[in-house]
Amino acid sequence: MTIGKSGVADKPLSAPLNLHFDYTRSTGPTIGAFVTALRDRKVIGARGSNGRVFVPPPEFDPDTAEPLTDFVGVSDGGTVVSWTWMPEPIEGQPLTKPFAWALIKLDGADTSMLHAVDVDSPTTSAPACGFVLAGRRSGSGRSRTSSASNQVRAKTASRQSIPAPILSP
Repeated sequence: MTIGKSGVADKPLSAPLNLHFDYTRSTGPTIGAFVTALRDRKVIGARGSNGRVFVPPPEFDPDTAEPLTDFVGVSDGGTVVSWTWMPEPIEGQPLTKPFAWALIKLDGADTSMLHAVDVDSPTTSAPACGFVLAGRRSGSGRSRTSSASNQVRAKTASRQSIPAPILSP
């Protein structure tokens, strides 16, 4: 800042900054196939060059960098590999009440995917590691967040079940 003729500091020059990105990203053939299958109440993965099935499917093979085009169906149930409790959800998260984030390896897949799991508390019905999550569908399938159409059953080794609604992607 400089001192003007009057002895008072002149205001610094300024200009408005409008930062925006004028583009639209398409889902492409890989993610497009995945979200289309989800719309149809199915889960698909992509088989890589090494035979592993990736869910959700990446666009390119991690070993060869070639596009992945071999899509295979996987189960809508799987095993909890790891989980963490979110006691105070922040704005923009899938639930407004406490919930669990879980890494779930779907049956037929070789990788895990992150999912929000609607459970009451971390001690009474949290998705402990090794629990098997079995997909359970009901209703028209049009609602992606209704507890009736998006429930899973967590089974322990003794086959006791704990209802735990899960959010659809």
